Amino acid sequence: MGFVHLYKEKESFKEMRLSFWPLTVLGVLTAVSFTASMYAFQYGSTSYVLAIRSLGYIMAGLYGVAILNEVLSKRKIITLVCFFIWCCGFGFCLEIFTYKIRKSLSCKE
Repeated sequence: MGFVHLYKEKESFKEMRLSFWPLTVLGVLTAVSFTASMYAFQYGSTSYVLAIRSLGYIMAGLYGVAILNEVLSKRKIITLVCFFIWCCGFGFCLEIFTYKIRKSLSCKE
């Protein structure tokens, strides 16, 4: 709030007042999303949770194309496909790595 007065941007308060409810809903949804991801880490396999959370970037790209009418270029398609393959591979490789660690730790006991 102090920066608003420092830079003499009092007009932005009017814009913030108009956007109060969308910003409030966005804040609540962000809090719910964070809480859900923490529960997922607590009760699920970390590798799968990380892979699923990484898919959010793909969803953002698809959102841009579908809702914001961005151009679906060849470069964007290749990027989304490569990122999807990376997310799936990352989850699978991390699961194998953690399985081997758990197995080696259980053998030592």
